[in-house]
Amino acid sequence: TQQSLAIAVCESLQTTTSQDLLVGVFPLLCRLTNVENDGLRRVAGRILGGVNLAQAISRERQRAEEADIRAQEVEEENSAMLEEIEYLQAENDELQRQLALFTTEADA
Repeated sequence: TQQSLAIAVCESLQTTTSQDLLVGVFPLLCRLTNVENDGLRRVAGRILGGVNLAQAISRERQRAEEADIRAQEVEEENSAMLEEIEYLQAENDELQRQLALFTTEADA
């Protein structure tokens, strides 16, 4: 039955050390605590009791901060590259102008 399968899945989840996996199925486990089957409610509750939400939230907050820092670094690199492109384009324009003058003088 579906409930037997759900109990088997929950029992296997009890052996995992992956907090990421448990956080990922957290909403489903919460829903299982409201089913009529006592065994399923108990196993879901035991798993939920073992989920370290504070650690998971802290880890995700750290990841978000690191992503923000990296995004800011990339924006700074992009800005520096745009400035370099503008400089190189201006230098190219000047060299093209000098070449045109030199070519005009050589033809004369």
